[in-house]
Amino acid sequence: MDIIMTPGITSKPDIRGGRPCIAGTGLRVTDIIISAQFGECSKPETAAEFEITLEQVEAAFAFYDQNRAYIDADIQLQFDTFDRLAKEGYGRPEASILPR
Repeated sequence: MDIIMTPGITSKPDIRGGRPCIAGTGLRVTDIIISAQFGECSKPETAAEFEITLEQVEAAFAFYDQNRAYIDADIQLQFDTFDRLAKEGYGRPEASILPR
């Protein structure tokens, strides 16, 4: 069952860990915000990159504006998790998987 967070933004416990997503997709609000802020993409560029409408990007930004602390904390958690896993060696095998 979809939980409607705001118009165009839903959450499902079994999709993306219940994180807010663009309605009807598994695309997280954090994905949109990270792309726009850190990728320095305009809203139309973000829409094109993710193959969604400009209205869907606007819905993500509206949700972000209303829930900035929550989304910023989630983005930081994702970055911290990435850094921790990288330090533990995930994604960087020391030996080649395939024989040479």
